Amino acid sequence: MSPKKHPQPRLSLTGLLRQRLIETGLPYIQLERETGILRQNLMAFMKGEQRGMHSDAIEKLMAYFHLEVVETRRPGKRRAQKGR
Repeated sequence: MSPKKHPQPRLSLTGLLRQRLIETGLPYIQLERETGILRQNLMAFMKGEQRGMHSDAIEKLMAYFHLEVVETRRPGKRRAQKGR
């Protein structure tokens, strides 16, 4: 009997970006040069501080790591249509 595969928990967008930053091991100074995001902001983001990053910086990191947001729908869930 094969072991059951448990689905991996979904990461938040910020969780995914933090994971990618850790996996690559790139120095903050290199990321700053290549993305234009101040290394102080990158460090604050990695510490989970609120002031860490604005949406434009998150978009820059997503582009840098070739990530995109894709909308998915859960089966069986339908949205109510207005006017019906």
